[in-house]
Amino acid sequence: MNENDEKIVDGILEKDMYALNKLIDAYGSTKDKIRFAIEIILLTIVWGILIIGTFSSLDFSRVLK
Repeated sequence: MNENDEKIVDGILEKDMYALNKLIDAYGSTKDKIRFAIEIILLTIVWGILIIGTFSSLDFSRVLK
């Protein structure tokens, strides 16, 4: 993973953590908060892997020709 990919993932994680905190504040019991937080974290990890996989598999040399 290069530096640009890391910046993209860091930006996504930062936005997701902000949204997660807002949603947890609006949620009910502690058990629901924990379950919801785990779901969001897992979704963030999955999306991060998909985004990194997409960027790393793109072949820009064919596009630039």
